[in-house]
Amino acid sequence: MASDQLAVEIETTRVTCAGAAAAFLLRRLGALNGGYAPGVQDMFLRELATERDGGDLPRVASWFANRSAELARLGNRIGARMVAIRTPIVLDWVAGGQGHRGAVLVTAGDILHPGSRIQSPHALAIACESSRPKNGQRAGLVGHDPWPGKGRLSPLPAAELEDAHRRCHHRAFLLYSYGWS
Repeated sequence: MASDQLAVEIETTRVTCAGAAAAFLLRRLGALNGGYAPGVQDMFLRELATERDGGDLPRVASWFANRSAELARLGNRIGARMVAIRTPIVLDWVAGGQGHRGAVLVTAGDILHPGSRIQSPHALAIACESSRPKNGQRAGLVGHDPWPGKGRLSPLPAAELEDAHRRCHHRAFLLYSYGWS
């Protein structure tokens, strides 16, 4: 299945953006590898929609560390790493994976969406939907924003994204697929 044909929705939320963005990427990576079965993984991916497991990036990383073996048993070999790396480097890394990588960027929502009154930290999922760039966009990268009313960001607002990510100390959670079982 081509990565630009995946129909995985992002859950909207005002309090667990990091968890919703990570759950979206986990579903997406699983679907790309044929290891995502709606309903089966969703039972525990819903945990990321709780403040306890999805309220911020360290909680998401802790949840992932505790659940990665279960993901593997369900057929998904997905690795993750929490980093603090500049935005262009993260975007290049995601694009280089041609759909098999994603990133949750912690951002200042008020910079990314002026006038929205989104409190920091806010999070955004970055995925590669196509290996063919469109309209000068970096290798088909698309942002998926869990904040209600925001949704899909294409093309990515490069300058605003860099500023919003920098304000949050370039924190990111990188997810990558390394096969299936």
